[in-house]
Amino acid sequence: MSKRAYITRCSDDDHGCSVAYAESNAKARQQGNGDLCDCEYLDLRARLAPEFDQYYPNGPTLKQLVEDHNWWARCLECGEATFAEDVAEWVGDDLVCKSCAALDWFLSKREIM
Repeated sequence: MSKRAYITRCSDDDHGCSVAYAESNAKARQQGNGDLCDCEYLDLRARLAPEFDQYYPNGPTLKQLVEDHNWWARCLECGEATFAEDVAEWVGDDLVCKSCAALDWFLSKREIM
């Protein structure tokens, strides 16, 4: 049996979600929700996500999730939830929001004066 993509999340939905590759729903839940939480097996939910099958075996990057699949991620500087339209730049696999980039630009101009 080949592995398929699943989105795993906690039943209380407090910790976000992740993409897991497994042979079944039960095995996807056994993998847990990555490093996002420490919820027990019974608190995890998994659903098939065929849109992520194409990224097997490494899974999608954070940039792909945000830009191509309308997920959000936390800004590297302020920690705010940031969607694709509010990304100023990518620093490796992390993002900086437009607000932080504008503040950084403003502060750098102020230092020159």
